[in-house]
Amino acid sequence: MEVLKTTDLQIGYQSNHSTKIIAFDINISLHSGKLISLIGSNGIGKSTFLKTISGIIPALDGSIFLNDQKISNYTATELAEVLSLVLTEKLPTSSLTVYELIALGRQPYTNWLGKLSPEDEIKIDNAMQLTQINDLRSRKYYELSDGQFQKVMIARAIAQDTPFIILDEPSTHLDLFHKVSLFKLLQKLAHETNKCVLFSTHDLDLAIQLSDEIILMKENIFKHNSPNELINQGIFDNFFNDDSIRFDRNTKQFILR
Repeated sequence: MEVLKTTDLQIGYQSNHSTKIIAFDINISLHSGKLISLIGSNGIGKSTFLKTISGIIPALDGSIFLNDQKISNYTATELAEVLSLVLTEKLPTSSLTVYELIALGRQPYTNWLGKLSPEDEIKIDNAMQLTQINDLRSRKYYELSDGQFQKVMIARAIAQDTPFIILDEPSTHLDLFHKVSLFKLLQKLAHETNKCVLFSTHDLDLAIQLSDEIILMKENIFKHNSPNELINQGIFDNFFNDDSIRFDRNTKQFILR
């Protein structure tokens, strides 16, 4: 099922005196049950793209559709029922427990008192079980390691129970073991719960090996396809424009010469 569609999308930002265009003529279609990675160098505009398709900042031109409806037609509550967003920003200081933080994902569905229903509690418990963090239930969130905290934020997005989940650099500051664990968790989430999961990352080798699809951003280039198709097109052969790094098509890895 198609979850997101863009038509002639142009992204960037405006100041008082000028418009900065980052990418244009973006026409993509993302579907449920897919793990999709967004890759590109620092400063290329990955976060701008994610914030645009999630409605945080306006598009410069073109259209964005979520579940066949223009994103601009959603109210904030309606949008929170179809889209979960995990950003890299730090949370404000509080004494929330892990359970309470994950429970915030149910806010679009709770009554005006914010009281959790039995269904809400089931969604929260299922999210904790899927991310394997039941043992952290009563911990204060500020006591967690980076890897634990990322799992908690993903659990909150799962508890929100939306068809589309967007994560901005979820593997930042994680060691290799926890990066692989996180990627496999996102893969499991997409495949077993039939959600569309889109995340940005600098871990190119893992993205190529574990993603169903890849969105690649480079200057004046915006590509969306399966890893194998992008490999066959030679997209990664000169990815870094550096003779000291080459892409091995057999191992699907970047290696030093």
